[in-house]
Amino acid sequence: MAEKPVPAYSHLARLQTALDAKGFETRLGGSSLIMIAPAIEGESGPRPADTVVCRARDSDGGRMWFWTSWGEPITKAEDLTGAAVIIAGYLTPQP
Repeated sequence: MAEKPVPAYSHLARLQTALDAKGFETRLGGSSLIMIAPAIEGESGPRPADTVVCRARDSDGGRMWFWTSWGEPITKAEDLTGAAVIIAGYLTPQP
């Protein structure tokens, strides 16, 4: 019997947990995860943010991947550590 695929929502919920642990503010909707970079002490104003979705990637045999709001692949949905590192890298302001 083939394994039942993990729904996109479950992958996004696990990513939310990983990003919350890194200090991100997150909001999980039915099919997307809004992520807002952690606040930097002494700085005010808007913080970098993005909305990530989880969907199949045809070029990877239909495996589930995380995608940026502008349609760029991040990494496989099973790679939560990699996804959190990549997202933190592009959303965390550099000093």
